[in-house]
Order: sequence, then structure tokens, then C-alpha cells
Amino acid sequence: MTPTKTSLRHLPLERLTAHADNRPLDRDKVREMADSIRQHGILTPLIVTEHLTDYNRWIILDGQHRAAAARLVGKQQVLCSVRHGLDADKDEQIIVMLVANCQRAELDPMHRAEQFGVLQKAGLTIEQIATRCGLSPSWVSESLALLDLDTETRERVRAGDVGVGQAKAAVRQVRRAVRTGTPIGDAIGVVPQRRPTVNVGPAHFTRKHPLADVVRASCEHVDASTGQLRPKVGASGCGQCWETAIRADENSKAATPS
Repeated sequence: MTPTKTSLRHLPLERLTAHADNRPLDRDKVREMADSIRQHGILTPLIVTEHLTDYNRWIILDGQHRAAAARLVGKQQVLCSVRHGLDADKDEQIIVMLVANCQRAELDPMHRAEQFGVLQKAGLTIEQIATRCGLSPSWVSESLALLDLDTETRERVRAGDVGVGQAKAAVRQVRRAVRTGTPIGDAIGVVPQRRPTVNVGPAHFTRKHPLADVVRASCEHVDASTGQLRPKVGASGCGQCWETAIRADENSKAATPS
């Protein structure tokens, strides 16, 4: 693929438009960025491309929060890295957005999977998506597995009420059960259709659990085999931390006179 021509330009904020596939703005994040911009300015240029039909406008591929924060502090223009010639290439626009967000680990796992799904529907193979996004094929494949979830479970993954690892494990279990004709666990439901849709049953240990904040504040355990933080149950902490918090809570209640 021919490298995309890039140039740096200061562009008026009023002529920048959010990409149709961008997530809704996080207002708290915009306010935090505004405070930072007041003190330090915008340290990283926005990434934009030409508008398909209006030559006087540009589409934001990366930096819509920075743009909103800049507007909030009264800036009239911002420095942009213009990726020329992507106005009609929707797939490449999504790839640029994915790569920028993945490099900062900002994109939530469910939205990332949905973006990979858009590229797959456009005809890209898992290997092509992986190569163009700078990721491994297995990582992309595991991410795409989240698209087997039903709408309700997708939203619960997005909200952190169902862990990504838990959701992927449920999908693997359903796929294995479909292949072998074995029963599926009680915590997982399947909506009958050509491609099974997985519904992960309600979990007890979620961010709404009374001890979730305690677990979240104490869990920094690293898996010795991978060097990565252990998977978090209920998007709060590892199993060991949940057990520690529950035991401490039980001991505290037992020691309190009734």
C-alpha cells in the first residue's frame, strides 16, 4: 500500500467535524483536557483528513476530545496532521482511528471489536486487519469474538459489569459446545440463529458490589507468567483481592458487637 501523504497545518476549529464513527464525547474528560490546555497548550496534533464533499472542512480521525477542549478554552485554531487522500477511503480512516486509540489504550474493548467488525465486513481478513493496525492476528481474532455477544451483554461489557475475559471465555465455551454438541453452562445463554449469540448471565462480583471500591483500590497483582496485571473480576480486581476483601469484611462484621 502506498504511504499516505501527510502535512502539518493550523486549521480553524470551526471547520473541523467529528468522524461519524467517533464515540460520544466524555464531558469530564473534555473539562480535564481544557484545564491541561490552559496550562500547557495542545501537545499532540489532531489527525484529520479532507471532507469528501466540502473542500473547506476536515474530518477528525483522532483528537475530538482535544478539539472540544480547545473550543472550551476559546482557541480558534489547532495544529493538525492532515492525512491527504483518505476522504473516500472509509476503511483506512477507521484504521487510522484504531491505531491512534490503541497506541494510547483509550478505545474500549467493545468499541474496538465493533470497529474491527466494520473492517471485516468491508472485506479485510483478520491477517490484513492485524498487519495494517500493527497487531497480532490472534489478538484481532480474540477481539472479534466479542461480536458474538448479544446486544445486552455488549453494553454490560462496555459498562464494565462483565469483564472482557469473562465474555471471551463465554464465547469460547459456546463455540466449543456448538462444535461438540455438549451442554452449555447455566450462566450462558444462546439465542438460536445461524451464528449463536452469547448472553452472559448476571455476575455477582461487579462494580456495583459493596466491596468493589475496596478491591479496586488494593489490586495491583501481576501474573508471574506474563508480567501483566491479573484479569480483573467485575472490572475491579483479581480473585485473590476479592477473597481478601470479603474475608476482611466478614471478620470486621464478626468483631462488631451486635
